[in-house]
Amino acid sequence: MRGNIEIPDSYTLEHYDAAGVLLHEESGTNLVTGEGRNHLGDILTQGEAAPGSFYVGLLDDSVGPTLSVSDTYATHGGWAEAPSNAYSQATRPAWQPAATVNQQILTSSPSEFSITNGPHTITGAFVATNSTKADSAASGAWLWSVFLFSGGSRPVNTGDTLRVSYSTTMGLPS
Repeated sequence: MRGNIEIPDSYTLEHYDAAGVLLHEESGTNLVTGEGRNHLGDILTQGEAAPGSFYVGLLDDSVGPTLSVSDTYATHGGWAEAPSNAYSQATRPAWQPAATVNQQILTSSPSEFSITNGPHTITGAFVATNSTKADSAASGAWLWSVFLFSGGSRPVNTGDTLRVSYSTTMGLPS
């Protein structure tokens, strides 16, 4: 028996236009960062306090995008967060996890982004422990996961809505 814990993550993106018509839907896999894995290990074995919430942010196409397991909340040179005026929510939407069932944590309600000041091009999303938009310097904040949309960059316009659902599975490899 192997003792390695795998943490496969996935997302679902839904893109609606201003009239509420579904324009695009896709699912794909995420990259769990080394920073996220280190914090998870410290929560499980060193008594580190678990974060109260996780928040979802959007990536834009101004840099890269290139993802790396070494990306952190403070340093991620291969990608950039979407500008703070790209969506109307005052903060990054909270990830709303459902209870863990069969080693899987699903989203109980998608994180919703109401696009403003379009057009924008969104390339992916991330999950972090801080709700402040366009921030990468919050003390104690960390990056759990980052992902690129498998269908490529999404052009979005004012009035569009993006809904992002995130899930994670924690189990032993088969």
